[in-house]
Amino acid sequence: RKQRAEMLKKKVEENKVEREKRQAEEAEKKRREEERLKRKKERDREKLEEMKQKIVSEKMKKEENKQPSEEELKKQEEEHLKKEEEKKAFKKKKKQQYMKHIKDLMEAREVAKKEEEEKKAEQKLKLEKHKNTALERMAKEKEKREVGKGKKEALQSFLEREDLWAVEKQFNIPLQYIFSFFSKQEGATGSSTAIDKVETINFSKFSKLCSTFRIVPEVLSTDEMIYIYRKSAREQSVAANETLAKDEATKKTNKDSLNLDYEGFAELLMKVGLMAMNILANEKDKVTINKEGETNKELNTERATPS
Repeated sequence: RKQRAEMLKKKVEENKVEREKRQAEEAEKKRREEERLKRKKERDREKLEEMKQKIVSEKMKKEENKQPSEEELKKQEEEHLKKEEEKKAFKKKKKQQYMKHIKDLMEAREVAKKEEEEKKAEQKLKLEKHKNTALERMAKEKEKREVGKGKKEALQSFLEREDLWAVEKQFNIPLQYIFSFFSKQEGATGSSTAIDKVETINFSKFSKLCSTFRIVPEVLSTDEMIYIYRKSAREQSVAANETLAKDEATKKTNKDSLNLDYEGFAELLMKVGLMAMNILANEKDKVTINKEGETNKELNTERATPS
Protein backbone atom coordinates (compact mmCIF):
# COMPACT_ATOMS: atom_id res chain seq x y z
CA ARG A 1 0.00 0.00 0.00
CA LYS A 2 2.84 2.39 0.70
CA GLN A 3 4.54 1.53 -2.52
CA ARG A 4 1.36 2.00 -4.18
CA ALA A 5 0.96 5.29 -2.54
CA GLU A 6 4.51 6.25 -3.47
CA MET A 7 3.96 5.12 -6.97
CA LEU A 8 0.78 7.14 -7.19
CA LYS A 9 2.55 10.06 -5.64
CA LYS A 10 5.44 9.62 -8.04
CA LYS A 11 3.07 9.28 -10.86
CA VAL A 12 1.23 12.40 -9.74
CA GLU A 13 4.50 14.22 -9.53
CA GLU A 14 5.55 12.98 -12.91
CA ASN A 15 2.21 14.05 -14.25
CA LYS A 16 2.62 17.38 -12.61
CA VAL A 17 6.14 17.75 -14.01
CA GLU A 18 4.94 16.67 -17.39
CA ARG A 19 1.99 19.03 -17.13
CA GLU A 20 4.30 21.87 -16.12
CA LYS A 21 6.63 20.95 -18.90
CA ARG A 22 3.77 20.85 -21.31
CA GLN A 23 2.51 24.16 -19.97
CA ALA A 24 5.99 25.59 -20.24
CA GLU A 25 6.21 24.34 -23.83
CA GLU A 26 2.79 25.76 -24.58
CA ALA A 27 3.76 29.04 -22.97
CA GLU A 28 7.00 29.02 -25.01
CA LYS A 29 5.06 28.16 -28.08
CA LYS A 30 2.56 30.88 -27.30
CA ARG A 31 5.41 33.31 -26.65
CA ARG A 32 7.05 32.37 -29.89
CA GLU A 33 3.76 32.71 -31.71
CA GLU A 34 3.24 36.11 -30.15
CA GLU A 35 6.73 37.12 -31.12
CA ARG A 36 6.14 35.83 -34.64
CA LEU A 37 2.88 37.74 -34.85
CA LYS A 38 4.57 40.76 -33.43
CA ARG A 39 7.38 40.52 -35.94
CA LYS A 40 4.81 40.01 -38.68
CA LYS A 41 2.94 43.10 -37.53
CA GLU A 42 6.19 44.97 -37.43
CA ARG A 43 7.00 43.84 -40.94
CA ASP A 44 3.51 44.70 -42.12
CA ARG A 45 3.77 48.08 -40.45
CA GLU A 46 7.15 48.65 -42.08
CA LYS A 47 5.78 47.60 -45.44
CA LEU A 48 2.83 49.90 -44.97
CA GLU A 49 5.14 52.73 -44.02
CA GLU A 50 7.31 52.01 -47.01
CA MET A 51 4.27 51.98 -49.24
CA LYS A 52 3.08 55.24 -47.74
CA GLN A 53 6.47 56.77 -48.20
CA LYS A 54 6.60 55.46 -51.74
CA ILE A 55 3.17 56.87 -52.51
CA VAL A 56 4.06 60.19 -50.95
CA SER A 57 7.34 60.31 -52.83
CA GLU A 58 5.63 59.43 -56.11
CA LYS A 59 2.98 62.07 -55.44
CA MET A 60 5.69 64.57 -54.69
CA LYS A 61 7.51 63.59 -57.85
CA LYS A 62 4.33 63.99 -59.83
CA GLU A 63 3.71 67.37 -58.30
CA GLU A 64 7.29 68.33 -59.00
CA ASN A 65 6.86 67.19 -62.61
CA LYS A 66 3.50 68.91 -62.80
CA GLN A 67 4.77 72.25 -61.63
CA PRO A 68 6.98 73.66 -64.41
CA SER A 69 10.15 75.41 -63.83
CA GLU A 70 10.69 79.15 -64.34
CA GLU A 71 12.21 78.58 -67.78
CA GLU A 72 9.28 76.44 -68.79
CA LEU A 73 6.87 79.05 -67.41
CA LYS A 74 8.72 81.74 -69.36
CA LYS A 75 8.70 79.62 -72.46
CA GLN A 76 4.99 78.92 -72.07
CA GLU A 77 4.33 82.62 -71.56
CA GLU A 78 6.36 83.47 -74.66
CA GLU A 79 4.45 80.87 -76.69
CA HIS A 80 1.17 82.28 -75.40
CA LEU A 81 2.23 85.82 -76.33
CA LYS A 82 3.36 84.57 -79.74
CA LYS A 83 -0.01 82.89 -80.34
CA GLU A 84 -1.78 86.07 -79.26
CA GLU A 85 0.39 88.08 -81.67
CA GLU A 86 -0.34 85.59 -84.45
CA LYS A 87 -4.08 85.86 -83.71
CA LYS A 88 -3.86 89.65 -83.80
CA ALA A 89 -1.85 89.53 -87.03
CA PHE A 90 -4.36 87.10 -88.57
CA LYS A 91 -7.29 89.30 -87.55
CA LYS A 92 -5.48 92.36 -88.90
CA LYS A 93 -4.75 90.57 -92.16
CA LYS A 94 -8.37 89.46 -92.45
CA LYS A 95 -9.52 93.00 -91.75
CA GLN A 96 -7.12 94.36 -94.39
CA GLN A 97 -8.34 91.77 -96.90
CA TYR A 98 -11.94 92.67 -96.12
CA MET A 99 -11.21 96.39 -96.47
CA LYS A 100 -9.35 95.73 -99.73
CA HIS A 101 -12.30 93.69 -100.97
CA ILE A 102 -14.69 96.51 -100.04
CA LYS A 103 -12.37 99.02 -101.73
CA ASP A 104 -12.17 96.85 -104.86
CA LEU A 105 -15.95 96.56 -104.89
CA MET A 106 -16.31 100.33 -104.55
CA GLU A 107 -13.75 100.90 -107.31
CA ALA A 108 -15.47 98.31 -109.52
CA ARG A 109 -18.81 100.00 -108.84
CA GLU A 110 -17.30 103.40 -109.69
CA VAL A 111 -15.76 101.98 -112.88
CA ALA A 112 -19.08 100.33 -113.82
CA LYS A 113 -20.91 103.58 -113.09
CA LYS A 114 -18.40 105.53 -115.17
CA GLU A 115 -18.66 103.00 -118.00
CA GLU A 116 -22.46 103.17 -117.78
CA GLU A 117 -22.32 106.97 -117.94
CA GLU A 118 -19.88 106.81 -120.86
CA LYS A 119 -22.13 104.26 -122.56
CA LYS A 120 -25.17 106.48 -122.00
CA ALA A 121 -23.24 109.50 -123.28
CA GLU A 122 -22.08 107.46 -126.28
CA GLN A 123 -25.62 106.26 -126.93
CA LYS A 124 -26.85 109.83 -126.58
CA LEU A 125 -24.21 111.01 -129.06
CA LYS A 126 -25.11 108.10 -131.31
CA LEU A 127 -28.80 109.00 -131.10
CA GLU A 128 -27.95 112.64 -131.75
CA LYS A 129 -25.81 111.57 -134.69
CA HIS A 130 -28.59 109.32 -136.02
CA LYS A 131 -31.07 112.13 -135.46
CA ASN A 132 -28.84 114.63 -137.27
CA THR A 133 -28.17 112.09 -140.02
CA ALA A 134 -31.90 111.42 -140.32
CA LEU A 135 -32.63 115.15 -140.39
CA GLU A 136 -29.90 115.68 -143.00
CA ARG A 137 -31.24 112.76 -145.03
CA MET A 138 -34.78 114.11 -144.72
CA ALA A 139 -33.54 117.57 -145.76
CA LYS A 140 -31.67 116.05 -148.71
CA GLU A 141 -34.69 113.97 -149.67
CA LYS A 142 -36.90 117.05 -149.37
CA GLU A 143 -34.42 119.02 -151.47
CA LYS A 144 -34.26 116.12 -153.91
CA ARG A 145 -38.06 115.98 -154.04
CA GLU A 146 -38.16 119.72 -154.59
CA VAL A 147 -35.53 119.42 -157.34
CA GLY A 148 -37.39 116.44 -158.81
CA LYS A 149 -40.65 118.34 -158.59
CA GLY A 150 -39.01 121.33 -160.27
CA LYS A 151 -37.55 119.09 -162.97
CA LYS A 152 -40.90 117.40 -163.45
CA GLU A 153 -42.68 120.76 -163.72
CA ALA A 154 -39.98 122.03 -166.10
CA LEU A 155 -40.27 118.87 -168.23
CA GLN A 156 -44.06 119.17 -168.22
CA SER A 157 -43.81 122.82 -169.29
CA PHE A 158 -41.34 121.80 -172.00
CA LEU A 159 -43.65 119.02 -173.25
CA GLU A 160 -46.60 121.43 -173.36
CA ARG A 161 -44.79 123.85 -175.69
CA GLU A 162 -46.54 124.45 -179.02
CA ASP A 163 -43.33 124.50 -181.05
CA LEU A 164 -42.49 121.03 -179.76
CA TRP A 165 -45.88 119.61 -180.72
CA ALA A 166 -45.52 121.41 -184.07
CA VAL A 167 -42.60 119.08 -184.74
CA GLU A 168 -44.81 116.13 -183.72
CA LYS A 169 -47.52 117.33 -186.13
CA GLN A 170 -44.94 117.55 -188.90
CA PHE A 171 -44.09 113.86 -188.44
CA ASN A 172 -47.58 112.86 -187.26
CA ILE A 173 -48.46 110.55 -190.14
CA PRO A 174 -45.29 108.40 -190.08
CA LEU A 175 -45.38 108.28 -186.25
CA GLN A 176 -49.03 107.16 -186.28
CA TYR A 177 -48.14 104.53 -188.84
CA ILE A 178 -45.25 103.26 -186.70
CA PHE A 179 -47.46 103.32 -183.56
CA SER A 180 -50.30 101.49 -185.32
CA PHE A 181 -47.91 98.93 -186.77
CA PHE A 182 -46.29 98.01 -183.46
CA SER A 183 -49.57 98.18 -181.43
CA LYS A 184 -51.08 95.53 -183.74
CA GLN A 185 -48.10 93.21 -183.39
CA GLU A 186 -48.66 89.75 -181.99
CA GLY A 187 -48.72 89.73 -178.16
CA ALA A 188 -50.39 93.15 -177.69
CA THR A 189 -52.81 93.14 -174.79
CA GLY A 190 -56.54 93.67 -175.32
CA SER A 191 -59.52 94.15 -173.07
CA SER A 192 -62.94 95.85 -172.99
CA THR A 193 -61.87 98.86 -170.87
CA ALA A 194 -62.14 102.47 -172.02
CA ILE A 195 -58.41 102.81 -172.70
CA ASP A 196 -58.39 99.73 -174.97
CA LYS A 197 -61.14 101.06 -177.29
CA VAL A 198 -58.28 102.93 -179.03
CA GLU A 199 -54.96 101.49 -180.16
CA THR A 200 -52.38 101.11 -177.40
CA ILE A 201 -48.81 99.88 -177.17
CA ASN A 202 -47.39 97.86 -174.30
CA PHE A 203 -43.85 97.57 -172.99
CA SER A 204 -42.85 94.52 -175.03
CA LYS A 205 -43.98 96.22 -178.27
CA PHE A 206 -42.18 99.44 -177.36
CA SER A 207 -39.06 97.36 -176.55
CA LYS A 208 -39.33 95.75 -179.98
CA LEU A 209 -39.67 99.21 -181.54
CA CYS A 210 -36.52 100.39 -179.72
CA SER A 211 -34.61 97.33 -180.92
CA THR A 212 -35.88 97.73 -184.51
CA PHE A 213 -34.76 101.36 -184.75
CA ARG A 214 -31.62 100.60 -182.68
CA ILE A 215 -32.60 103.11 -179.99
CA VAL A 216 -31.48 100.36 -177.60
CA PRO A 217 -28.56 99.89 -177.09
CA GLU A 218 -27.02 102.64 -179.29
CA VAL A 219 -28.95 105.60 -177.78
CA LEU A 220 -30.39 104.29 -174.49
CA SER A 221 -29.49 101.36 -172.26
CA THR A 222 -32.11 98.73 -171.46
CA ASP A 223 -32.45 100.05 -167.88
CA GLU A 224 -32.93 103.63 -169.12
CA MET A 225 -35.55 102.46 -171.63
CA ILE A 226 -37.43 100.53 -168.93
CA TYR A 227 -37.31 103.52 -166.54
CA ILE A 228 -38.54 106.08 -169.07
CA TYR A 229 -41.32 103.80 -170.38
CA ARG A 230 -42.69 102.92 -166.92
CA LYS A 231 -42.51 106.56 -165.81
CA SER A 232 -44.53 107.67 -168.87
CA ALA A 233 -47.04 104.82 -168.41
CA ARG A 234 -47.57 105.71 -164.74
CA GLU A 235 -48.00 109.40 -165.55
CA GLN A 236 -50.60 108.57 -168.21
CA SER A 237 -52.40 106.19 -165.80
CA VAL A 238 -52.54 108.88 -163.08
CA ALA A 239 -53.75 111.49 -165.58
CA ALA A 240 -56.42 109.07 -166.84
CA ASN A 241 -57.62 108.44 -163.27
CA GLU A 242 -57.89 112.15 -162.59
CA THR A 243 -59.75 113.11 -165.80
CA LEU A 244 -61.43 110.06 -167.33
CA ALA A 245 -62.55 107.50 -164.78
CA LYS A 246 -65.03 108.20 -162.02
CA ASP A 247 -66.04 104.71 -160.97
CA GLU A 248 -63.66 102.61 -158.83
CA ALA A 249 -63.42 99.72 -161.33
CA THR A 250 -62.23 101.94 -164.18
CA LYS A 251 -59.79 103.70 -161.85
CA LYS A 252 -58.26 100.38 -160.86
CA THR A 253 -57.97 99.22 -164.47
CA ASN A 254 -56.33 102.46 -165.60
CA LYS A 255 -53.99 102.48 -162.58
CA ASP A 256 -52.81 98.93 -163.20
CA SER A 257 -52.40 99.39 -166.98
CA LEU A 258 -48.92 99.99 -168.37
CA ASN A 259 -50.18 100.49 -171.96
CA LEU A 260 -49.68 103.79 -173.77
CA ASP A 261 -52.06 105.44 -176.22
CA TYR A 262 -50.75 107.47 -179.16
CA GLU A 263 -50.49 110.72 -177.18
CA GLY A 264 -48.50 108.99 -174.43
CA PHE A 265 -46.38 107.30 -177.12
CA ALA A 266 -45.60 110.65 -178.78
CA GLU A 267 -44.71 112.21 -175.40
CA LEU A 268 -42.50 109.21 -174.60
CA LEU A 269 -40.60 109.69 -177.90
CA MET A 270 -40.03 113.36 -177.01
CA LYS A 271 -38.57 112.28 -173.63
CA VAL A 272 -36.39 109.71 -175.38
CA GLY A 273 -35.15 112.37 -177.77
CA LEU A 274 -34.37 114.80 -174.95
CA MET A 275 -32.62 112.07 -172.94
CA ALA A 276 -30.66 110.96 -176.03
CA MET A 277 -29.52 114.55 -176.66
CA ASN A 278 -28.05 114.76 -173.14
CA ILE A 279 -26.50 111.30 -173.35
CA LEU A 280 -24.89 111.79 -176.76
CA ALA A 281 -23.87 115.45 -176.27
CA ASN A 282 -20.78 116.78 -174.50
CA GLU A 283 -21.10 118.30 -171.00
CA LYS A 284 -21.20 121.89 -172.37
CA ASP A 285 -23.80 120.94 -175.05
CA LYS A 286 -26.26 119.24 -172.64
CA VAL A 287 -29.82 120.56 -172.60
CA THR A 288 -31.35 121.82 -169.34
CA ILE A 289 -34.90 123.09 -168.86
CA ASN A 290 -36.06 125.82 -166.46
CA LYS A 291 -39.44 126.02 -164.71
CA GLU A 292 -40.95 127.90 -167.66
CA GLY A 293 -40.00 125.09 -170.05
CA GLU A 294 -37.23 127.07 -171.77
CA THR A 295 -33.98 125.26 -172.63
CA ASN A 296 -30.52 126.60 -171.87
CA LYS A 297 -29.73 126.68 -175.60
CA GLU A 298 -32.74 128.91 -176.29
CA LEU A 299 -31.79 131.25 -173.44
CA ASN A 300 -28.19 131.44 -174.74
CA THR A 301 -29.51 132.22 -178.24
CA GLU A 302 -31.77 134.98 -176.83
CA ARG A 303 -28.84 136.53 -174.94
CA ALA A 304 -26.64 136.38 -178.07
CA THR A 305 -29.36 137.98 -180.29
CA PRO A 306 -29.21 141.84 -180.13
CA SER A 307 -32.49 143.56 -179.23
